[in-house]
Amino acid sequence: MTRRTHPLFHVPVPWVFVLGYLLGALLERIAPIGSGWTRPVRTDVVGAVLFIAGVVVAGWGWFTFHRAGTTRVPGEVSSTMVTWGPYRFSRNPM
Repeated sequence: MTRRTHPLFHVPVPWVFVLGYLLGALLERIAPIGSGWTRPVRTDVVGAVLFIAGVVVAGWGWFTFHRAGTTRVPGEVSSTMVTWGPYRFSRNPM
């Protein structure tokens, strides 16, 4: 018996975060919430730096899996245990 996976499992995990971020940015443009307090720091700059750092770590993890020759799709069985690259610091950086 073959096991079928849900089609959304074939979406690379970093894209889930990218699309979630873009959706949030779009919603903030359409209907800004506004907090009524002044921002002591530029939260848009801090957010952009954190976003870029997350993309770099996720890309590093994706490339490490690619080099190891194992799957990058959640729900599929991995063929190799990866213990180098970002995986030497965290069990699941992606």
